[in-house]
Amino acid sequence: MYSLRTTNIVILAQNHNPSIATKDWLINNEIIDKNENIRHFVHTPAFSVIETDIFSLTIDPDRFQISLKRLDNESIKYLLKIVKGYISNLPETPYKALGINYLYNVSMDKKKLKELFVGQDKLYKELFGDDYSIGGIIGFKYDKFIVKLQLKQTNDESIADFNYHLNSKEEKELITGVDKYFGLKKQSEIILEAIS
Repeated sequence: MYSLRTTNIVILAQNHNPSIATKDWLINNEIIDKNENIRHFVHTPAFSVIETDIFSLTIDPDRFQISLKRLDNESIKYLLKIVKGYISNLPETPYKALGINYLYNVSMDKKKLKELFVGQDKLYKELFGDDYSIGGIIGFKYDKFIVKLQLKQTNDESIADFNYHLNSKEEKELITGVDKYFGLKKQSEIILEAIS
């Protein structure tokens, strides 16, 4: 069993202009809805932060990052609209990469996680005692993405952190990558089903 804990999308670029992301610019370019309830807004030449009930958006010279506060499908679709709208309205930005991230809580006991990564359980027990925890990083390619899956145990909880990274300087390729959000999420959940 697993549940999505949080998700975010990151766009890496050189020389983002955080000061362009004013409330008016975001609304006038239909990146965010005009009725969006903005709870917190900071706008400086060095960074911009926008907080609503649905998302948190941070823009600095190297990155654009939007994280969801609500994980329903409508909010996720809105997240994708915002990211694609931002990229489309700033095609001259020297983009570098796209990151799509999912963090899951996973019902997996310590023994199951150890079975995934430990071939030397006896040695580890000698070195660390019977109650050691273990985690690991699995890297693989999926579609055009480089994927890093981190599995870790914290107290009685297992966490699976998926990072799908797409290196691209092309606006259209980044938007196509964003459009794969639900497919990447499904792939993450197929993996979680298999290992938990």
